This record gives sequence, structure tokens and C-alpha cells, in this order.
Amino acid sequence: MIVSTDIEGVRMAFLRLFEDSLRAADTERILSNLADTDDISQIERALPPNDLSPGYRQWCEYILWLESMISANVTFSLDADEAEGIRILSAARQQFRNDHPQCPSCGTMQSSRTSRRCRSCAREMN
Repeated sequence: MIVSTDIEGVRMAFLRLFEDSLRAADTERILSNLADTDDISQIERALPPNDLSPGYRQWCEYILWLESMISANVTFSLDADEAEGIRILSAARQQFRNDHPQCPSCGTMQSSRTSRRCRSCAREMN
């Protein structure tokens, strides 16, 4: 399968990258707490799952780069797959923002829509 034509797979890959990014600080904190352990299984459990195919990861990273170049007013022609990738990125980002609302007080994205308290400032979420 050609990754760029797998619309649903690319959307899911973007969502995975966004989830990993959201949890990166928590993962680093947990790993730093495990720095003195020799228990490899504890460290492996703390890491996010690495089940994203390298092809999907590379395509998504490329599309993110393209988007940043377009935002910087760099002009060039896009192939249909690239344009579709940017459209999928936009839709996935909107879905992620809907699933992870920001705290009205500090702006931190929450782990889910059902979070009762902000994961950063502990403000009660409405």
C-alpha cells in the first residue's frame, strides 16, 4: 500500500503523533524517576507504544514540514497527495483539539474531554 493514499491510516498516524506529543512531558518525568532502576520492563511500560509504521511517521512528518513551509510563505507547487495530506492534517488536528480541550485558565491541553481537573494547574474543568 502507498502510505499517501491511505487516508484513514494517515489520519490515525497524525492522531498518534499528536497523542505522543501531548504525553511527552509526562513520559520524560516518569523516565527521569526511573533513572536509577535496572528494571527494563518498568522503563518499557513508561514509553509510549511504538506501533506506528515508519512509512506513516515519515509521511506525517513530511506533511507537517510542508505545512510549516506554507505558513512561512514559501511558495511551491503541491502534488495531489501532498495537498490531501495537508487536508488530512487539518482534520486530524481539529479532531485532536476537540478530544483534548484546553484549560480555560492556563491553556494546557487535557488528556481527554472528560478530565475533571486541569493536568497542569489543577483548576476544575467545566
